[in-house]
Amino acid sequence: MTQNERVIPVGGPQGAKRTKLAVAAWIGVAAMWAWIMYRMWRGAVLTETGDFNDFYFAAEALRLGTDPYTSNRGGYLYPPLVAWLLQPLVWLGLVKAGVVWGVVNMLLTLVCMTLSVRLIAKALRGPCDALTVGAVWLATLALMLGPVQSELEHGQTDVLVLTGLCVGLVLIERLPWLAGFALGLALLVKHHVIVFPAYLVIRRRWKTVIGMLLGGVFFAFLPAAGLGFAKAAGYLGQSYGYLFRLFGGEGAPEGINLHPITWELSISITSAMARFFDGPGGPSMALVGLATLPVAGAVFLATWWIYRRHGVPMFVGRGGRAERVIMAVVLLEWCGVIIGLLAFSPQSITRHTYIMLPMQMLAAYVLLVKRPGACKWPLLAGVIGYQLAARLPPGEEPFEAALTAWRHVSGATWFLLLMWLGLVWSALSFWRVGGGAVSAGAAEALTEHPVADAGAQT
Repeated sequence: MTQNERVIPVGGPQGAKRTKLAVAAWIGVAAMWAWIMYRMWRGAVLTETGDFNDFYFAAEALRLGTDPYTSNRGGYLYPPLVAWLLQPLVWLGLVKAGVVWGVVNMLLTLVCMTLSVRLIAKALRGPCDALTVGAVWLATLALMLGPVQSELEHGQTDVLVLTGLCVGLVLIERLPWLAGFALGLALLVKHHVIVFPAYLVIRRRWKTVIGMLLGGVFFAFLPAAGLGFAKAAGYLGQSYGYLFRLFGGEGAPEGINLHPITWELSISITSAMARFFDGPGGPSMALVGLATLPVAGAVFLATWWIYRRHGVPMFVGRGGRAERVIMAVVLLEWCGVIIGLLAFSPQSITRHTYIMLPMQMLAAYVLLVKRPGACKWPLLAGVIGYQLAARLPPGEEPFEAALTAWRHVSGATWFLLLMWLGLVWSALSFWRVGGGAVSAGAAEALTEHPVADAGAQT
């Protein structure tokens, strides 16, 4: 924490003002959570809505010894782990099970937010007092109200994915094996996390990679304790078969509710390209890949350039023990991997952006905490742009055609990528102004580049 960010002692006029502001912030947080929990309860009672039905009836199918992938509407497409874990809730009935699952999701979300804000404050060397944390929570919920509300209202499982990611990030330096195990849990809840091993290998996090592989195997075959090895393996293969169908641009098997890569509600750049190249026989996945890769490459190169402007290495001197002293950069890169899997997945919908909670908390922290010399305008512009892009055009009748066209090109996600670049610039500026330094090996490798923060000169 820098001198300009010291917490003013309670008791003086400024301390009393901060106390009142902190109370107001936490009242706002409580009010937003009350609204979210009301929507969760409402979603559980209105059992004809929400995806929890798919999880519940898949769990019931496992308990009865039938195929979970043909249960209900054929909407359960995940590895068998989630349905297997939810079996005890079947005894409660659909409505009560939905309420219990909603409460579990709420508690896990609170845990993720608590872990994230503490890690952000530590990594950025900033304050973590009641006012700062309350303001960051309030701003994050305001930015993420839609996805968080939808996640809990529909009884989704992205909470488990985010929990694995947050626990993994918190433990990666102290207990890398256990961090990998947590990532293995996230991988076996949803397939998206399959991109994380590549990042861990690039950063030479070998213990975490091995832990993730072991965790993945453990959680993949944990259901075998009740189903038997052969049946658990069969269900696992069935689930990953749906993923390969999606990557291949194939249609859904009969009786399975698998949306195609061209699904109009998918917000990913990959889906936008698939819709552009769609034809009577479906999109050419080769053309989709050729169109999507340059976009991903451009974002990567822009990120690399921003790193160099701030004297932070992307590859030279990075990896292994060097990562310990640049935890702020590691935190930023985990957010980048999350953005990448949302933006370039074969299928992402708005609700999936729930897993951006740590990134939005990081953005809120950088914008709200005073640090003279930090360049914040790129992030502020990115946040405003993305929030408008995600909400406009409205869905009312006069704007239906415009909304359809905007969704067709995944308009909001293009602005999400711009927000990411703004976050990289402002977060690195914030960190460097606060005394953040690269590892000795990395600094030596980049001696030809000034360490002075580019943002402070803007």
